[in-house]
Amino acid sequence: MRPIATGAKLIGLILSVLVTTSGAIIGGVMLDRLVLADFVPLQNVQKAAEPDFKLMSEAWGIISKKYVDRQAVQPQNLTYGAISGMVNALGDTGHSTFLSPEMLGIESHFLQGNFSGIGAQVKIKEGHIVILAPGIPLVVLVKGGSASSSEIVAGALKDAHRARLVGEKTFGAGTVLQEFGLSDGSAMLLAIAEWITPAGHVIWHKGVTPDVEVSLPVAAIPLYPDREKGMNLAQFKASGDTQLLRALDLLEHNENG
Repeated sequence: MRPIATGAKLIGLILSVLVTTSGAIIGGVMLDRLVLADFVPLQNVQKAAEPDFKLMSEAWGIISKKYVDRQAVQPQNLTYGAISGMVNALGDTGHSTFLSPEMLGIESHFLQGNFSGIGAQVKIKEGHIVILAPGIPLVVLVKGGSASSSEIVAGALKDAHRARLVGEKTFGAGTVLQEFGLSDGSAMLLAIAEWITPAGHVIWHKGVTPDVEVSLPVAAIPLYPDREKGMNLAQFKASGDTQLLRALDLLEHNENG
């Protein structure tokens, strides 16, 4: 037998012999630092995480060698699935997520847009932006799908007694998302901090409760500006959009606070 130059090669040789001669030893012997290095570079693994990465390496090896549908065993799909599983295990459903390069490109496209003013005069007062004019009564519609920036603003308006909220409790995603790019062009979007309202209310997993709770009937279709065009008063009231109708009722009677 040819002499072995390093201890690492010796370990690799022993593992190779054991794995090929006795299938029963695979689960007990393969989980060595040398085999782990084939799965992920050791310098990228924190010491405390080594047992977990060894377990992942074990599962990876078994799937790669034993799964019946060989065409389905695609290393990139396995990798992306493992990363998605880690992010999903955080329980931050609908917020923190893993994005493949293709998904990241789509998201970047849909995040492009324009901003326009609301016709209000503002100034900085005691470090805060305040509206000077027109200062009209304000009602904000919220629902279970209102998330992130929309519920943060809604919560701030409510705490400042600047607006009344009408509708349903918001989603509860009041966190700061940060994108962490990975080496192949994919990325993780992770919540790294929480937003709280000016009065100290936590939004994450709790949402913002409206001042006036109004449920939208199941069969009702919410009204939007494009849909409202051309509608007469009778059609408008018969729309079934109970949330918008209640908001307009509050404005009509100037019940803003």
